[in-house]
Amino acid sequence: MDDPNDTIGSSDEESNDIQPVFLEDLETYKTQYDPKAKCGVSDPELQDPMLADSYDGLPILPSGREILPIYDPTSRSVEYSPSSVIKGGRVKFSHWSTHIRKMLASNSLGSVIFERGEPRYINPSRVSPMILSRQTVPGNSGTQCLQIDGRVAVCVSALFCTESKLVSPAKIGGKVERMRKWISGIFHNQEWERFESLICLVFGERVLRAQLTPKKALSFQPMISPADNGTEQTSDSLFESAAPMDMFKPIILTSSPSPSKPKGLPSSSIPARSKTLLAYNDFVPVYDARKKVVDFNLDIDAFDKKLPMFAGEVPFGSFVVVGYTCSTYLSTLSGSNERVPHLGCNILWVVVCGTPPRK
Repeated sequence: MDDPNDTIGSSDEESNDIQPVFLEDLETYKTQYDPKAKCGVSDPELQDPMLADSYDGLPILPSGREILPIYDPTSRSVEYSPSSVIKGGRVKFSHWSTHIRKMLASNSLGSVIFERGEPRYINPSRVSPMILSRQTVPGNSGTQCLQIDGRVAVCVSALFCTESKLVSPAKIGGKVERMRKWISGIFHNQEWERFESLICLVFGERVLRAQLTPKKALSFQPMISPADNGTEQTSDSLFESAAPMDMFKPIILTSSPSPSKPKGLPSSSIPARSKTLLAYNDFVPVYDARKKVVDFNLDIDAFDKKLPMFAGEVPFGSFVVVGYTCSTYLSTLSGSNERVPHLGCNILWVVVCGTPPRK
């Protein structure tokens, strides 16, 4: 799935063209921290009983770092809820057995405890920050990318899918309407706290803003389209659903779900393996691992050869594994004129390990 001769793509927001930036032109920053200090994020109360032993020996990470929603806390956005932003829900791993009863345990467990795979795959919730660095992309407003061994790192995280718009993109507002596609999901308990600490640490920030919903679902997306392409907007707000209440710690579910409308696979071609940033029109491959055992340590660079494609949108409540790259950029905070660091999670692929039964 990767080509060793890849370059890092920098993009203009008004264009789908990806301009090559060569490694020799980049400025590298190594992570600075004390690996012998007391771990500030390890919390036995957050650790699921099925995963507790897997945290023994993981790298120490500092506390005091946060990833927050892009919404201004003083705004009156209907999407903003102060209480839920402060204490969002996280997924309890052991409760997948009641939510999706026939999911392959080796796939779900293997994806969560996965740490690192060749040539550049990492689980940001479990690797050491000492093996990572960030590089500044020149001429791109302070954009930095996450790297390992001099190459763009491909992050791998297991999530509870809250929404998918990879097949049926949605319109976003503003002076010029654009089309956006994405998949959003919630991390597992303790995995989020480690992810949050490591990402902020490596990028040298105590606070990063991200496409994070009030219920703590993080969005992963390719570039946004430069203009409206005529696709109708859909409103599949599937977060409020009949998922088990005790699967989250804690979570607030209030509304009824809207039905999903799978529309089949897009006609776009599969992007080149060398890409680490997908354009809007690039095909985002979604693989189906519901009936086939995969080894995330051995197969992670060959999903396109080992797994069939998943047809349609990924349903709410699915167990998904997302492959993505991380970058930071400076942008104005919603509701103010302050330019602050934002985290971008640039989707490359998705693996569906399980889908909930249809009601």
